[in-house]
Amino acid sequence: MFNITKYLFEKDISDDFKVKVIGTPVKGSNIDEMSDTIKISDYLSGKLKDYDFIRANIEKRKENLKESTNKCFILNGKSYGLDMDKFISELEPDEYEKKGLEFILSKVDEPVIFDDATPNRVLEKYWDEFGQDLIKDIISDKKMAEKFFNLKDHPSEILELVFEYEKRQKILSRLPSYKSLPNLAEYADNIARTYKTFGEKKTIIELRNKPEDTKAKSLSYAFLLALGKGSDKKWKYTNIEVEYGNFLKEYAKNLLESKPENYHKNLKELLTASGFTDDIDSKLIR
Repeated sequence: MFNITKYLFEKDISDDFKVKVIGTPVKGSNIDEMSDTIKISDYLSGKLKDYDFIRANIEKRKENLKESTNKCFILNGKSYGLDMDKFISELEPDEYEKKGLEFILSKVDEPVIFDDATPNRVLEKYWDEFGQDLIKDIISDKKMAEKFFNLKDHPSEILELVFEYEKRQKILSRLPSYKSLPNLAEYADNIARTYKTFGEKKTIIELRNKPEDTKAKSLSYAFLLALGKGSDKKWKYTNIEVEYGNFLKEYAKNLLESKPENYHKNLKELLTASGFTDDIDSKLIR
């Protein structure tokens, strides 16, 4: 709000008044006035209408807020003061974005001011400065953290990959370890671990590198069937491999979905059904 008393007989009234725009640039803010009123001459001379005059001063004060060293959270013209949790909640992030925002915004030491923002847009603003530290806080492998940070995807997408990777790493750490598994056993174990580490897409890529013997190719087709992709790749296999793959499908599915405590048993059952006769118990480290 502002008040101007009009003098009817003065040719130039700009020198007779000190005009001040009174109010705050954001709702819910108790921020003191941070700058002198601008564009007074343009307003008094008629070059600016009321709305444009007020708008210009509000935008100026928003800029002053951004340059301030006092931390606060403002979204769509509403101030949340130092309530970071409420600010994040208003952005409606998914579970990965929420964790990322909590970490990054706790590190930011300046006013956080956005209009019409998405969680990803907020993350993008601070990603170069804090993104790598965030990823390293989630996963302990520094080389993997750098690889994730250097991806060209949006921060929200990278965070989803990072959290999924960490989740799978925890699963892998509980799986049994082996030494010098025979070829067929090593192949089945590698496919299962790839699935648990990187998911379906990477596993299907890995299955392209199938061994040449019939048992291994049948096993490869069984894994594809377990992933629901068998019909797309069926033409690459012989009738015998397809038939045997269908027989092995449930065994392959059990291994892919194994809990750590059942992994070794399910691997042995898949290999036995495949016609594999070597004992892998002696290869078990833990």
